Amino acid sequence: MSEDLMSPKTRALLTIEDLRTYFHTGDGVVKAVDGVDLEVSAGKTLCVVGESGCGKSMMARSVLGLIEPPGRVESGAIWWQPDLEREHVDLAALDPRGERLRRVRGAEIGMVFQEPIAALSPMYTIGAQLVETIRLHSDLTADEAKDRAIAELARVGIPQPHKRFDAYSFQLSGGMCQRVMIAIALCCDPALLIADEPTTALDVTTQARILDLLGELQEQTGMAIMFITHDMGVVAQVADEVAVMYLGTVVERARVDDIFASPAHPYTEALLESIPSLDDRRKSRLTAIAGMVPHPGDRPEGCGFHTRCRAAMPGLCDVETPDRHQLEPDRLAVCHLYAPAATDRDPLATEHEPVETVPPERPGPVVPRTTAGSGDTDVPGPAEEISAVDGAVGPLLTVSDLRVHFRVKHGLLRRTAWEVKAVAGVDLEIRPGETLGLVGESGCGKSTLGRAIVRALEPTAGAIWYRDSGSEPVDLSTLRGRQLLPYQGKIRMIFQDPFGSLNPRKTLLQIIGEPLRRLPNGVRSDSSVPDRVAEMLRTVGLRPEYMSRYPHAFSGGERQRINIARALITQPRLVIADEAVSALDVSIRAQILNLLSELQADMDLTYLFISHDLSVVRHVCDRVAVMHLGNIVEQAETDRLFDAPRHPYTTALLSAVPVPDPRRRGGEGRIRLDGELPDPSDPPSGCVFHTRCPYLREERCTSDVPVLVSGPDDHRVACHHAGDLDLTRLSGEESPGRIATARDIRLVPSKEM
Repeated sequence: MSEDLMSPKTRALLTIEDLRTYFHTGDGVVKAVDGVDLEVSAGKTLCVVGESGCGKSMMARSVLGLIEPPGRVESGAIWWQPDLEREHVDLAALDPRGERLRRVRGAEIGMVFQEPIAALSPMYTIGAQLVETIRLHSDLTADEAKDRAIAELARVGIPQPHKRFDAYSFQLSGGMCQRVMIAIALCCDPALLIADEPTTALDVTTQARILDLLGELQEQTGMAIMFITHDMGVVAQVADEVAVMYLGTVVERARVDDIFASPAHPYTEALLESIPSLDDRRKSRLTAIAGMVPHPGDRPEGCGFHTRCRAAMPGLCDVETPDRHQLEPDRLAVCHLYAPAATDRDPLATEHEPVETVPPERPGPVVPRTTAGSGDTDVPGPAEEISAVDGAVGPLLTVSDLRVHFRVKHGLLRRTAWEVKAVAGVDLEIRPGETLGLVGESGCGKSTLGRAIVRALEPTAGAIWYRDSGSEPVDLSTLRGRQLLPYQGKIRMIFQDPFGSLNPRKTLLQIIGEPLRRLPNGVRSDSSVPDRVAEMLRTVGLRPEYMSRYPHAFSGGERQRINIARALITQPRLVIADEAVSALDVSIRAQILNLLSELQADMDLTYLFISHDLSVVRHVCDRVAVMHLGNIVEQAETDRLFDAPRHPYTTALLSAVPVPDPRRRGGEGRIRLDGELPDPSDPPSGCVFHTRCPYLREERCTSDVPVLVSGPDDHRVACHHAGDLDLTRLSGEESPGRIATARDIRLVPSKEM
């Protein structure tokens, strides 16, 4: 075992040496993991970061022998020593199907997978799956295993664990399923937990609770954690050490403070520069990494990163593979910048401007439609109040008391047993040319509202007033069938999942061109479709010759560009982006956000931007609406809402955002919301937030429904006591960027009221 990988202060539980995991395919050898060296120390958290395709998950699966054919661990060692009383064992040398490695899985090393819904079987209760794992690695009886399983559910914060024991995964929220996965991974008290993107798809409050839970369990049990993620904000909050992977290799390893304070590798620096921050200037262009991660089967010569590196040295980086340089006892970097021939060069010279991929054939801006202008108005009700008055331009779209209820049928006669009130009376306006952010936890009704606006869902009640240029407002909620067709080209949607939202059996020409044929005056001949699709592909930064390819040939970022092209092919006025960047790596996310900003300017677009990533929302949005349990609880101009929130729920959301700065970790300023979202089929009386609000007052909150009231600067809030709560962001060097907690709240009249 290599001595330089061992820390002098802590003992390594897991030491990986020159690990290589290859896939032997008909097209050649794919080097998914290509020489990884790292260690995980007892009681510590190692975060492994990098873009999709860098080999993070394959490295983790190699540790547990979970590589499926045609893949296999080609060479290298995985040394495992859970305690000093045992000898080191090389997991890579064990039979993946053998008894010894099976004992390691679960009993000694637990794993939490990225998609809890997919990892949990829908055919068995969560209790049955827990009991199976416990009995596999212990001598407990069935009754003893059940008691242990219920105790494990309680330990990870599952409410009413006795009842949840008999529940199925599809009956639980995403956050609850992730807790169940953690319970299964920890039920045998492993020495090491491998968490593969455990919070990627979760909203900020659920993510914060999962991170808190892992931290608390680590303190209680002393386990080590290998945390795989591409979220640098999460890394700053949980990591002791960080390993940065690129194309199957660790290119930098250091303590978390050093990574964020002075990144040594150009790739690490580029990842950090791509992060939108709550402190960033709004609407500024994000720094994106040039290009995309090459396919492991088509690795560039020399340094794998040189094709995207702004500090690349021609004749060296594109020819020779860089050596590993031990910069400090606890720090290494794999880069030519630290070779003797380059020691007189500033490793991350600032004169190298960041480069972003923009295909050379991209044309000039699309000619925008002529609009009547822009302006600010209050939310109107009937159509006549939306009309332009005295030259002022009204909102492009106005949602008035919109409700979307889903009837749940039960029994032999399929009678309605109850209703799920997903959207419970929303009032909202979207102004021409703006980006309106819509935020809230998963299950609050954001996506349902967006789908109702595009009429993918049928509204139960309310109105959706759409005002096209120079025409009278039209209530889209009253239109059916062919009446809707003209407006389905004017209001389009970009979906969250870039992989699942494209038909794998259709080419890009068919996928992007299909909306044109559905319009009332759509393309009747196929002759002009290729030209229009080619133009749109250029617009979103893809080559026209790609139109004959199928979706599987593209990366996640490229697929999202295809989704954007499909949404914009009809020249819409309003685009609803439903978590359009949440599934993307930080660098690809920066590219897509920059693209959306360019297209908004070029095509005079208006966006409804649905997201749970508040740092992205602050960066791209002009105004923000906060949604909770089917209701808008606060709405304001972006900077005003982030700097001076007036609803306790908004404050809790903001306080849960992970800050990409290890110096701000600790969470002492975060408001922790108790419990999950209430059941939308049986919402609480009064204020729907009162069951979780730290400032609850029984006399009104539990009985009276608050109304969205407009205050100064059109800052609207639905809270009975907004005028008495000071929820502003605290200042001072001791707690930079901290949000007020319950202890900080002063019940004094607000000057703004």
